[in-house]
Amino acid sequence: MSIVPGSLYLFANGTPVGHQAYTLDPYRGVLYWQERPTVDSVLVRYRAMPIAFGRVQFNKDPERSITSSGDRRDPFRYEPPKQNSELIGGHGLNKSGSISRGVLFGNNQDLAVNSTLNLELNGRLSDRIHVLASVTDNNIPIQAGGNTLELQDFDQVFIKLFEGDDQKGWALVAGDIVLQRPKSHFLTYLKKTKGLSFDTPLRYGENAQARVGVSVAISKGKFARNTIQGVEGVQGPYRLQGNEAGSIIIVLSGTERVFIDGQEMIRGQENDYVIDYNTAEVTFTAKRLITKDRRITVEFQYSDKNYARSLVRLGHTVQWPKNTLRFDLYSEQDHRNQPLQQQLSDTEREVLRLAGDDPLAAIVAGADSTGYANDQVLYLRTDSLGYAPVYVHSTHPDSALWRVTFTQTGPGTGDYVQQEFTPNGRVFRWVAPQVVDGVLRRMGDHAPVRVLVAPRAQRSLTIGLDHVPDANTRATVELAYSNEDRNTFSDVGDSDDQGYGLMARGEHAFGLSRSDSTLQLVVSAETEAVSRGFRYVERYRAVEFDRNWNILGLSLTGDQVLAATGLKLRRKGMGGVGYGAATFQVDDSYRGWKQELTSDLHVHRTDVVGTASWLTTTKGRHSDFLRHKALAQHRFKAVTVGYKDEHERNLFIAEPSGGLNTGSYQFHEWEAFIQSPDTFKNKWRIAGGQRWDRTTYDSALVESARATSYGFSLDLARNPRKRLATTFTYRRLDVPDSTLTTQRPENTYLARIDHDLTALKGAAVLDLFYELGSGLEQRREYIYIAVPTGQGLYIWNDYNANGIKELNEFELANFAYEADHLRVFVPSNEYVRTFSNQFSTSLDLRPAVLWAEATGFRHWLGKFSDLASLRIDRKTAATDMTDALDPFVDEAKDTDLTSYTSSIRNAFYYDRTSRKWSMDHALQRDQSRSLLVNGFESRSRRFDTFHVRWNTTRQWTVEIEAERGSVANGSDLLSGRTYKVDQEGLRPKITWQPNTSMRAIATFKLIEKKNRPEYGGERARIQDLGLEFRYNTAGKGSLFLTANHVAIRFDGVVNTPIGNELLAGLKPGTNITWSVGLQRNLSNNLQVDLTYNGRRSEGVPMVHVGGAQVRAFF
Repeated sequence: MSIVPGSLYLFANGTPVGHQAYTLDPYRGVLYWQERPTVDSVLVRYRAMPIAFGRVQFNKDPERSITSSGDRRDPFRYEPPKQNSELIGGHGLNKSGSISRGVLFGNNQDLAVNSTLNLELNGRLSDRIHVLASVTDNNIPIQAGGNTLELQDFDQVFIKLFEGDDQKGWALVAGDIVLQRPKSHFLTYLKKTKGLSFDTPLRYGENAQARVGVSVAISKGKFARNTIQGVEGVQGPYRLQGNEAGSIIIVLSGTERVFIDGQEMIRGQENDYVIDYNTAEVTFTAKRLITKDRRITVEFQYSDKNYARSLVRLGHTVQWPKNTLRFDLYSEQDHRNQPLQQQLSDTEREVLRLAGDDPLAAIVAGADSTGYANDQVLYLRTDSLGYAPVYVHSTHPDSALWRVTFTQTGPGTGDYVQQEFTPNGRVFRWVAPQVVDGVLRRMGDHAPVRVLVAPRAQRSLTIGLDHVPDANTRATVELAYSNEDRNTFSDVGDSDDQGYGLMARGEHAFGLSRSDSTLQLVVSAETEAVSRGFRYVERYRAVEFDRNWNILGLSLTGDQVLAATGLKLRRKGMGGVGYGAATFQVDDSYRGWKQELTSDLHVHRTDVVGTASWLTTTKGRHSDFLRHKALAQHRFKAVTVGYKDEHERNLFIAEPSGGLNTGSYQFHEWEAFIQSPDTFKNKWRIAGGQRWDRTTYDSALVESARATSYGFSLDLARNPRKRLATTFTYRRLDVPDSTLTTQRPENTYLARIDHDLTALKGAAVLDLFYELGSGLEQRREYIYIAVPTGQGLYIWNDYNANGIKELNEFELANFAYEADHLRVFVPSNEYVRTFSNQFSTSLDLRPAVLWAEATGFRHWLGKFSDLASLRIDRKTAATDMTDALDPFVDEAKDTDLTSYTSSIRNAFYYDRTSRKWSMDHALQRDQSRSLLVNGFESRSRRFDTFHVRWNTTRQWTVEIEAERGSVANGSDLLSGRTYKVDQEGLRPKITWQPNTSMRAIATFKLIEKKNRPEYGGERARIQDLGLEFRYNTAGKGSLFLTANHVAIRFDGVVNTPIGNELLAGLKPGTNITWSVGLQRNLSNNLQVDLTYNGRRSEGVPMVHVGGAQVRAFF
């Protein structure tokens, strides 16, 4: 490569490097340093010539024609060049990633093993076969967060071999597979699995094209559907439940579908909702106001580990020019002889065999004699007041011998209540029953029993035919068979396991005009019949089918028939209107008839869209359900004006009196709006409306609630450097008569502001976000789980030497190689109503963008820069709206505060890119307060740090850092956890770096820590002298050595939480720590890391910890 003379520019940390520091041979493309910069890398910009003038140019290489021995080579024979050996070979493959295996061991800990794998692979294995692979694996599996539209799976194995595209070629997939519904009416599913899947095309003659697919996998989860009634003004979180009552579940990421009033929502902080998959909680954003009237439906898959569960899927499609034949088979079953989370004894198997399909009949005693263990919640078995057995929590090794599983049974149905929470889990206390009026009444809500989960099996088969003779006619028919055994251990109740389904649908469009072929009358008819034993895999009907037919709360176990017919008049460019009639019947238990009008008209600039229906039902429930939902708007050139409303009158009629039953209701909701046209880049909207609710009182409908709401939104997106998006919603709910409803009057506010600004050609960049809402704050519980040493975050210090793990004895590990516990959040069922606001902003000021080349005062001013950020997340139970809106209220003065997190960062620099000297100031303010089951816990950290750097020569650098701040902690429950430590420190540092391969550092730290007198007055003075040496060899490896001599004077009790905070894991007196690390590249694809850490403190044994890791690169 040759460089165009005069086009080369060099930059070190953004500062141009002068021409006197180097020379250039432009024709050979070689740079020679005269004065080497002190930085480890420089930025080079240049223009390249199309020909390398410093290289010999020839048409044919004479060395390829004649060998050194004089023998002539064949110039027409191609000899491929030798290839370097790689871990995964293949010329057509693009690959990246690594695999590592390591061990950690020491004289005060057990051997721990860690491993990671990350491989990305794509390309060709041959001229026809392609490969796509993604394999990731870590010690601690994690799920993607549910606050974005797109999700990234962290732990997955996915390998795909394929030929051609998805429609015409074959594909073989192994690993983590997502199976989605085929083109079927009855058979719907979305399953996350791990297994094998194969799809391939087939041909049956010249006119028939076919495709067959088969999957064999292990299912990861189970389907569940939750229907939640919204709470006035509560955006969330709303807890999801599994199919087993009281179960704590983990939702499989990306499997959820969330609906509000039958409309599907979009996930994402910038859209409609966010979800925490690990706690199974859904929270709605300010774009979706949640009220008492909102109907929330969530369908999802959740992790189920009771049994190993296998899944088989078979699909076959044959397509002719006018017909398509479809065959689909789905089978999913639990392996009853492979239980995972429950070990079944012979007695428990017999209980399941006798239970049949009733899950509540499979109940066994929850107590098990296991012996003493200090990492479990154990109980003493005794008797009390003549009741036996009674289980009492105990930590004594001689009596704590029983592990008891408690099941929530509901208020007044159990003898135990939750007493406290320990690091090992929940503790329950026995409550004696009471006799009231001669009746024994239980006073608890938990019982020492265990509900056995029965293994299930489900199979579904569908056969369908689609017939499309021409563009105006289409017909479909489908047959379905299902078999669901809800307890494969038992034959009891198997008579209703099988079921059948039939669906037929047809449609024909008649032309009404010779001059306009798009003017058509569409005639349609549909029927569906299912037997009483038919079971679907996942919902296949409309999301609010039960509500649409007024069958909520009814137990319909008979054969079902659904029939509908309709007429629709349509025209291209104008839409259409339609009329339909339908009936839904269930044996002799239900009869329903419905008429429906639909409109989807778009005439010039006017739109009229809506539906109206009238439903009457008999048999089992006599009701009259009239409703409509409509939107009318006109699009002017500059604005769009519209009106939409929704009305429902649902009367449940008592027989034979004809009066109204409880549950009858009526409401009318309307909204008028004016907004910008959809084609505008800058959008805005203003809306206002009301809603009236009427409920049953004395066999008549009377007004029960009235709500008024206003909304405003603005989105300025025309200029990408100045973007502003904001929305505001206010709703006032009035209750005229409090005797008609338990709902209280409410004022609900939702607000959101999102602003990005880039000014002065990038010299100032501002980001701002603010959101206000109301919701629920969960009382949190934590347990500490032991993990292999070095893979945790916490350590256990047995402060009182009683051998019992207590909440106030767990600390963040000061040395990562000793961390052997993780803190795990356990959801509770206790929530507190709160108002919440989030505020975050960041400001980046860089005057050098404008004045880097300026002179005089502006050049000097360009050496300054500042980066500031502020984030506040505040939740309060205050009823004063002014306090709820303000994110800057002092958390110490807010007595209604339930949760608070704030973080302030500011870094101010002077001449940070200078090769000679620079200085900076860093400000840090962190505060948090969380609501636990047994009270509040708070922590704060405040520090100011001043730093100066001076490069005395090219090899020597002197740095001085001074800090001042405080660390505070408070706890309502845990003793010894309330303190406030003031801290001052000074850290001089000298660095010697003669070249890019070697560096030596000498540091000294003097730190003074003082606990406030009102919290105990403990003090610590720490003097830390440290040495560090690092040697790097490019492409071969590196070596680093550290040693620290730490002298501590301490006034206080060592083995306490405040002692751990002041001593940072060391002991009073002389402490010596050291570490050695060696990294060696054995080849281009193999690397070895060896580490050794040691620590010696007065009065305790010396600690030695070693580790080894091998990493292979792909």
